[in-house]
Amino acid sequence: DGLRLVRSLEASARGDFGDGDDAVALEVGAGLRRLDPDRGTTVDARGYVLLTADNAEEWGLDLLLGYDPGVARRGLTLQLRTGYGNAAGTADRLWQQDATSLSSNAFEPEARFDAQLGYGIVLRNGAGLLTPYGGFRLASDGTREARLGTSLDRDGRFKLDLEGTQRNTVDGPDSRIALIGRITF
Repeated sequence: DGLRLVRSLEASARGDFGDGDDAVALEVGAGLRRLDPDRGTTVDARGYVLLTADNAEEWGLDLLLGYDPGVARRGLTLQLRTGYGNAAGTADRLWQQDATSLSSNAFEPEARFDAQLGYGIVLRNGAGLLTPYGGFRLASDGTREARLGTSLDRDGRFKLDLEGTQRNTVDGPDSRIALIGRITF
């Protein structure tokens, strides 16, 4: 009937030695996604744990509910995500952190809620998919974030995102504009 269950397992490891900030870390994540293309719904549950050699630990759980009744992200899309702990990890995040932050014992779990609404528009002559979107994030540490942006996707091989973000934290407001390009070979 078109219903699909997709399991995932991801493991990442990192070892930094020789620059004075030695760090060894292992991250393991697992997930289960339920896709119903006939109704345009997605339910995605993920969890992960990050362990380091000096016994620092991070973990996180995420639940995503998605609605995308269009074909290939065309038309209205809605995503609601809630989580506890750190946001679900990825191998990219493990490599982007510096060695000293990997061994930090300052992990404080937080609750968060994200929502995003977008509308995918096919450009003339199939030149790509343009998706304007807006979203917000609420977190238990007092963070409030609003974002507006647009994404251009050309056949899944080239993607360009332009996003403006206004974040309010206990330290005060922070405004950002990001332009992110991604090319897949």
